[in-house]
Amino acid sequence: MLAGAIAGVCLSIGPLIAQTAPPPLDPLPEEIIADGAFRQDSTPSVTDESAIQSSTPIEGPLPTESPSTNQSPESIPISPEPASPETSTIGVPATSGNFLPSFDELQIDWFQMEGLKFRIGPFHVRLGLTVGLEYNDNIYATATNPIADYLTLVSPAITIGTGGWKGEAENFFLLNYTPQYRWYAQNKDRNRVNQNLSIRSNYKFSRFTTTNSLQFTRNDDATANQSANDFYTDLSINSLNAYYLGGKTFAQLGLNLRNSASSDSYTTVSASPQLGYALTPKTVISLGPYVGMVLLEGGDTQTFQGISATLNYNTLRKLQFTFTGGVQARQFQSEQSNGPSNFITPIFAFALNYQARERTSLQFDLSRDVGVSGLGGSFTTSQTNITNQIGLRLSQKLFRSIAFNLGFDYQILEYEGGTGDRTDTYFSATPALSYSFLKNQMILRLYYRRQQRTSDASLRGYTVNAIGTSIGYQF
Repeated sequence: MLAGAIAGVCLSIGPLIAQTAPPPLDPLPEEIIADGAFRQDSTPSVTDESAIQSSTPIEGPLPTESPSTNQSPESIPISPEPASPETSTIGVPATSGNFLPSFDELQIDWFQMEGLKFRIGPFHVRLGLTVGLEYNDNIYATATNPIADYLTLVSPAITIGTGGWKGEAENFFLLNYTPQYRWYAQNKDRNRVNQNLSIRSNYKFSRFTTTNSLQFTRNDDATANQSANDFYTDLSINSLNAYYLGGKTFAQLGLNLRNSASSDSYTTVSASPQLGYALTPKTVISLGPYVGMVLLEGGDTQTFQGISATLNYNTLRKLQFTFTGGVQARQFQSEQSNGPSNFITPIFAFALNYQARERTSLQFDLSRDVGVSGLGGSFTTSQTNITNQIGLRLSQKLFRSIAFNLGFDYQILEYEGGTGDRTDTYFSATPALSYSFLKNQMILRLYYRRQQRTSDASLRGYTVNAIGTSIGYQF
């Protein structure tokens, strides 16, 4: 559907864009192949209704540009800086360098190939492959009688991008697809093919900017709220649309849809209108309400609404941070007697990106949000949780080709309703060393991962230790 929309826009405004020289072939971003092109350094910060990698889907407003989280279907995105109109015609691109080609350009160098790097018209195609070996001392993430095994991991990757896709600047389209084949040496029943598809795009007109994303994940890794050996899928579609009103003021509307399936399935829809104001070129504030509904597999429903304010500060160099704060009211409609009571709770999210120096970068996030429990059985469909989370990502380049990375997550999950109230605590840490060579086209990586969950409920805790190595190559 997204590809069809882009094709339609291309036909309607292609002749309006000046002819440009064919863009050069660019290398695949290193982060695509840094770790099997799939698994992150540590388990992502998630609520019980989410188990997708590198994301923290929530049911409340959280910033979309968080350095270590993805936008949630119920979140209110960061307010973009208002676009200064360069033309008075709505629908005509206001900036140069748009990714949509003119018809004249389509007839020149339509296909270009350099080694195994491709350009087809305006679209750059990059391929990658990562192969790894891991030892895991508790492959089922059980509280008792852990079983250890060796894993072979193979992760091919394809990236398709156009426009400002490398830095995800304005006017871009970017698709990443990475399956991960996992073979166990002894426990063949655990063999899996995990999936990860990400599509992101942005287009800026004279007064209107639209930013859209689709994220699909099918995985079976143990997380803060998910035991291993249980596949869970997550589809999240998000659209943020901002309109420049004049001066320093803009309006925006966030629309979100999410479907999650594991032991239970549920679908969430939400909308978040906001008004924003650019205090300075670096500082933007926004304020507005949000509403949403959760439709659960067992027939129960949850509705939520609230109000939030966001402060976004970006120097475009060393420092970027976003703070969102507000309240959420949630109501439960259930035929069961063990559901949670209606409540009102504060929610917030703080995300920071800091480039301390050329060799050192830091990402930090702190949040409190509301989610739906994914614990199995229709009798628990009204269970909810409040997740308090802190996360840290550190990257330090030790030498020209050697880097140290550390991922850290700590979560406290407070459950209510369903099988009974309980509190879980989750911890994950992953230190790693990486070595780049062959003109940074190949990356060798060694890592250790520890995950630990404790719980008030019997047999809900587990401890996992894993050590592994991988080598990735970008074509």
